[in-house]
Order: sequence, then structure tokens, then C-alpha cells
Amino acid sequence: MKKLITLVSVCLFLSACGDKVYDVEYYSSHLDEAQEVTKKCASGDMTGDNCTNAKTAISKNSQKAWMEKYGSK
Repeated sequence: MKKLITLVSVCLFLSACGDKVYDVEYYSSHLDEAQEVTKKCASGDMTGDNCTNAKTAISKNSQKAWMEKYGSK
């Protein structure tokens, strides 16, 4: 019984140790951090939803900048 309790406790502890996942809106407001995250993702130091969300935020920002520059002409 003690082994089961210990095993469950260890599993719960390890599951709580994951990185916080930020959404696209967060990275859109923090583009410098999004750039850093995409560099880490490209080098293989980071994977997961943060990579996808940071890349999406950068892409949306680029599209927005392009529309502001060329969209009204």
C-alpha cells in the first residue's frame, strides 16, 4: 500500500512540473519573448504548444504590419 501511495505521489508531482503554456494573445503582446521562444524551438531546446503559439503570434504580427504598410494603397 505504501508503494502505491508513493507511486501516485511521484506521478502527481511530476505532472505538475510542466512548463506554462502561453497563448497567441500573450505572445502577440510580448513579441520579444516570442522571438526568443522561436529561437529555442528552432535549436531544439524547446518543443510543444509554446513553439506553435509564439510562431503564430509572430506571423500574425508580420501580416498586420504588412497590411498597415501596403493594404490601403
